[in-house]
Amino acid sequence: MSLVGPRPELPEHVQRFRSDYEILLSVRPGITDEASIAYCREADLPATFDDPDRAYLERILPHKIALARAGLQRSSVAGDLVLLARTIGVALGRRPPPPCPQPIDPIP
Repeated sequence: MSLVGPRPELPEHVQRFRSDYEILLSVRPGITDEASIAYCREADLPATFDDPDRAYLERILPHKIALARAGLQRSSVAGDLVLLARTIGVALGRRPPPPCPQPIDPIP
């Protein structure tokens, strides 16, 4: 495991999104990534959905995958250092965590 990289996901979720995960599985997983910061309040999200499991699979996880893939494309030592600093700031409470992204449309 590295400091910065895509976060590990449950095997059943990886199987469901196998084609999306191919590139993510080709690199070492990390302790933090953009999705870790964006969804640092993820535990609060289930209360906002009628079906939290469905919302995770159809809205949240695809967004987390997109953030991880984008992070790999623009990965750099300087960018990783900034991401680590942001993560530490949020974890220590020195930087307010961002609000979790909310789906624009309700799940039909």
